[in-house]
Amino acid sequence: MPLLFCIVKRFVVLFLKHYIFGLIRLISQFSVIQSKVSTFTRRVMSSLPWVE
Repeated sequence: MPLLFCIVKRFVVLFLKHYIFGLIRLISQFSVIQSKVSTFTRRVMSSLPWVE
């Protein structure tokens, strides 16, 4: 019984690590994309003559 508990615990820990790292990677990619879009929008707005 303790062996089964250790195996289950190990799988749960591995799954949680994978899930958390996946979330962190997704959030970092989203923030990079968001900063690129805001930079692009700022560049377009500054190139337009009627927008100050």
